[in-house]
Amino acid sequence: MATVANRSLMRVSSPQGRPVDKLPQFLLEMMENCPIAGSGVNGWLFAVSRHLHAHLDQQSIFQLLRDKTRHCGRPVTDAEIVRQIKCSLSAAWTPNSPEAFAHADQLDHGIVIQPRSPSWPEADLEAIRAIVSSGWDCTICGSRVRSV
Repeated sequence: MATVANRSLMRVSSPQGRPVDKLPQFLLEMMENCPIAGSGVNGWLFAVSRHLHAHLDQQSIFQLLRDKTRHCGRPVTDAEIVRQIKCSLSAAWTPNSPEAFAHADQLDHGIVIQPRSPSWPEADLEAIRAIVSSGWDCTICGSRVRSV
C-alpha cells in the first residue's frame, strides 16, 4: 500500500494502461477514504466523480471508483457508480486553464440559463411622472399624505 507521500507521485492509468494524469494530493486522499456502508457511499461517489471529470474519461472514472468501493462493507452496484458519474457531470469541477488537464476540454464550462420573462410589466415612466406631478393624494395608515 502506498503511503500518503508516495501517493502524490501515483499516476492513474487509462484502461489501455497509458498514464493519463497526475492527480492532486487532495483527490488521491479523497479516493483512499471511501466511507463504510451507511456512511455516505453515494455522496462520496458523487464528490470524487465531480473532481475526476477534468482528469479522466468516464470509463476510467468508473473503473477507479469500482475498485475503491470494493471494501466499503456492501456491494456497490455498477448502476450506482454510473448514476453518480453521470449526475456529477453537471457539477463537475472545471479548471481555469483547461489545457493543463487531460479531459477538461470535454467539460461543459457553464450552464446557459435563458433569462426569465419578468413577472411584472415594464414600468410606464410617463404614467408615473403624470401621477407624481399632479400631487397625487393617498392615505397611509389613516393619515392623509400629499406628494409634493
